[in-house]
Amino acid sequence: MFPSIEYKEAIVDACSKLDFHYLLQDPIPESVEETPVKLVLCKVTRVSHVTGSYYNTDCNYIMYTRRCNGTLQFDTISTDLVKLCLVVPSSVTVIPEIGHTTQYVDLDGNSAMMFISFLQYRCSFEMDVAASYKIKWYINDTLVAEMEPTNSSEDLALRYNVTNDVELGYMIKCGVVKMPMEESSELLSFNFFAGWKVSDKGIELTKGEYVSVDVELIVPIGCTYTVNEQARCIKELLITDPSYTPDVCKGGILAMNADDPSKDSHKVQTLKQVTEWTGNKKDRFKLSTSDVNYDDATVYNLEVSLTDGASIRTRRDVESHTKVSFHCEMFQNMIDISYHVSS
Repeated sequence: MFPSIEYKEAIVDACSKLDFHYLLQDPIPESVEETPVKLVLCKVTRVSHVTGSYYNTDCNYIMYTRRCNGTLQFDTISTDLVKLCLVVPSSVTVIPEIGHTTQYVDLDGNSAMMFISFLQYRCSFEMDVAASYKIKWYINDTLVAEMEPTNSSEDLALRYNVTNDVELGYMIKCGVVKMPMEESSELLSFNFFAGWKVSDKGIELTKGEYVSVDVELIVPIGCTYTVNEQARCIKELLITDPSYTPDVCKGGILAMNADDPSKDSHKVQTLKQVTEWTGNKKDRFKLSTSDVNYDDATVYNLEVSLTDGASIRTRRDVESHTKVSFHCEMFQNMIDISYHVSS
């Protein structure tokens, strides 16, 4: 099926190496028969910007389609189509969620129940209550788990014993097979990126000035706490330059809260049991150089991480599975910033 513009985000994510994509302005009508039907085609480009990405759309192209022996055919001779990303929209999706296990601990001489958080994933699709399903889970396109056939959605989640030792920054997808297997093919979800996304991969930073970047949380973070405890359930999100030492005459990169320059971090609300996650959240930072008059390192390796909110000199990373790194390269008093998720 030729993709339409309503799926532009999934199409661009799935085929990110293409500079632009041709997508239908509207879905193909079900009434298409042998007589060719004119369709409006849009040339779509995703543009990264300091305020976030947006799409340029040029819908001045046409093509024709007809149905021949039950199969759709497309005439694209009027466009400059060279490469196409033909991705079939999937009704299967990966949903991240927080779960909690419980155990009793000693708290000031008394026994207290502790809730210990973990991240899990659910494969969401329309289920036939009379059927059983086998779910396969893939991390970075490698099969990591295969669930026994069941008709209970609770038994289809990928739990913490599989993902607990995998650092965030991976792609995860699920495949659904309706039983019996010989009568059904595997229906795959799109890859879901689990981790932190850092925006704007082509930033230039001039000494003495600043630039803004967004850090987006794609998965929820859980809170570990005990019953009746007034747990804050708040962590702090930081961008740090590990090579930077305060009060030392040396170059480096500083990151501040763009909404409140008096702070160097953003607060991240972590989730207690049965607390609903409201979805992705973006936090903006201002990046600047710590020196303005001379050049030092040509590359700065920076890290994005969650901390427990201790002082800047004693902060420790309390969420080792939520660390992202990126680097800055200096070119003639300009810094080109590119990002990668640490593996």
